[in-house]
Amino acid sequence: MLGIIIFWVFLILTFLCWGNILTFFWNKALKRNDKFDFFDTFWMGLCVVGVLAMFISIFYPLNFNILLLFTAITLFYWLYNRKGFISLCKKGGLEFKKLSVQTKVSLIFVILIIVLWAIIYPRGSDTGLYHLQTMVWAEKFAVVPGLGNLHGRLAFNPSSLVLSTLFSYHPNYFPVFYPINSLCFFIFFIWLFFTLEKYHIFIRYLLVIGLFVFIVSAYGTLISSVSTDMLPNIIICYLLLRSIIDKHYFSKILPIVTISVFCITAKLSAIAITLLALYIVIQQVRQKNYKVIWAIIFLSIITILPWCIRNIIQSGYLIYPFPSIDIFSFDWKIPIDSVQAEKDSIYNWGKVRMHNEMVSQMSFAEWFPIWFNNLNKYNLGIFLAALISPFIILLNLKKLKKQPIIFFTYCIAVIGVISCFFSAPDIRFGWGFFIMAGFIPLLLLNYKFLDKRFLINIPILLFFVFFILHFSSNYCQMMREQVMIGKPYLLLYKPQRYDYLKMLENPTFSTVSVGNQEIYYPSTAEQLCYDACFPCTIEDRLEMTKGKLEMRGKTLQDGFRIRDFK
Repeated sequence: MLGIIIFWVFLILTFLCWGNILTFFWNKALKRNDKFDFFDTFWMGLCVVGVLAMFISIFYPLNFNILLLFTAITLFYWLYNRKGFISLCKKGGLEFKKLSVQTKVSLIFVILIIVLWAIIYPRGSDTGLYHLQTMVWAEKFAVVPGLGNLHGRLAFNPSSLVLSTLFSYHPNYFPVFYPINSLCFFIFFIWLFFTLEKYHIFIRYLLVIGLFVFIVSAYGTLISSVSTDMLPNIIICYLLLRSIIDKHYFSKILPIVTISVFCITAKLSAIAITLLALYIVIQQVRQKNYKVIWAIIFLSIITILPWCIRNIIQSGYLIYPFPSIDIFSFDWKIPIDSVQAEKDSIYNWGKVRMHNEMVSQMSFAEWFPIWFNNLNKYNLGIFLAALISPFIILLNLKKLKKQPIIFFTYCIAVIGVISCFFSAPDIRFGWGFFIMAGFIPLLLLNYKFLDKRFLINIPILLFFVFFILHFSSNYCQMMREQVMIGKPYLLLYKPQRYDYLKMLENPTFSTVSVGNQEIYYPSTAEQLCYDACFPCTIEDRLEMTKGKLEMRGKTLQDGFRIRDFK
């Protein structure tokens, strides 16, 4: 627990450092005097570090030396800017003092609940399937040509995994744990509680607490993981809600453009959020601020470019897995039928939790009932809330005329929902859009008839009950896993390591020779690679290549290709 909080502080200072550096260069280039608050600076800094890490990874592995470099720059910056650091601490303390007792109590519960989730080992099969292997490759090597030929999912290229590798995966130097998702979750809800202090008591507490409880219940297991779904969906929620709450937010060009464009590199299905940046561009065109427009274009290209280069090197495609964008002919290029199979696999799994080719031939009327029946209670609630949201909007058209920004952000959420639903209909991939589509219309409803005096203690009671339930369930889970934990009190200062799960499952591996390299694969289909051995793939991938997988050179850095592929 203590280890997580210390690492949070380090990451916050790092991201604030780079966010301030970006702001400095933006103002210098455009001769502006833009100033941004703690939260925008944090998110911009995260984006800058993500982009820099992707650039560095093209030429150099993201090893411990690179982490030391970022640490040194951060320390130098804050030593140079000591007054800024002191001012930041004082301002944070003053803002906390201004909060009501109810909000302070709620924030304490928020921190405790998030930390409780953050200290347990990562849940989710994708961590063992390919996340850990991806981070091993990134920590040991620069981007490897044709890596997707070894395992199709190793060519997936989310910037969130690059960030996690840089800050989290250095097993030779410190225990591996993943604080970025939990930190972003924490920052998002801290912002909500601080910002919504000015709202009506019901909106301020009950809606926000309801949102927190719902997201934690539905996706709390992702908080301690390197899940690539958490970061982009938190960003979606932040940008949409901030655009509604802050009436002057669209005058803040830099954070909207930087954060929304970077979100694509974290999850391509989040592309609808860039409509916020497009709106900014349209505003600037109308005002004939061509210098700002060129700055936006340059910033967007710089943000996207390293992500595209990594895609090309790892897969041979500009965007992977999208076989329709087929413009390169490198020798390491993944065969197009394999790319199509990977794309179909994502889509089919989202529909009916199966990778069977028959799923691709199902009509909407055939797969939708299966998909609907497979929804858990949380995803069902998210889907139904998004489904009935248009009716709430129609009933509040008069209010929308006075608050057009609510309608604009709602439309972005709906576009995101439609895009996610018909590209990969797993709500987990786009829960930010689904939740916002259901949540935003609630801000239009009238709650003035409710008794403030009666409601004032409800939020604290809800939080208390929810906290006790979560603490109890986590504690019972830990006791059931006592063989793995050994000494539960150690969790007070360090998170539970993923090694415990590997020890429990104890996977076994077989090998196959590819050139001068032994490639591992799990002995049974139910087992996962984790980072138990390296390099590792799955038997299905080896069968798909039909013995034509070969190394491009003498070392793993040279990459892989498919023999006789044209």
